[in-house]
Amino acid sequence: MKECDERLKMLRAIHRRVINRFHSFLLYLGYSRSVVRETDAGMFCKTVSDFALEYRAIRHTILQQRGREQEREKEREMKMERSRDVSTPSGKDQTLQNPCQDSEEQSKLEKVLQTPVSSFHFDISPPRRRSKTLNTRGSLQ
Repeated sequence: MKECDERLKMLRAIHRRVINRFHSFLLYLGYSRSVVRETDAGMFCKTVSDFALEYRAIRHTILQQRGREQEREKEREMKMERSRDVSTPSGKDQTLQNPCQDSEEQSKLEKVLQTPVSSFHFDISPPRRRSKTLNTRGSLQ
């Protein structure tokens, strides 16, 4: 009997601590004190569990839908490539630039690379303090 009594005392203490932590958690989440007192831990946990189950199911559905859309997009691209290959006589893309345009772009890029780089002056001094310093007594100066 005495052993059972000790176990009950210990379980009551553990239960009290768990409930206090649960109430602290609800207060952290922004619930008012009156709502925290009325909230049952079992119902709260069931609500969270139901939400998690619903979230997983919907997430799985959305991921499947995205996968199907990506497969459709790939199929469309493959059909477009096949139709493009059939329509062009040599099977190559005819939207390439002519050599004259390539040389003009090359010369522009070379000019950009030859422009002098502006010199940056880095400040290597130690950073300044931005907060007010405390005197030895703890008050602000």
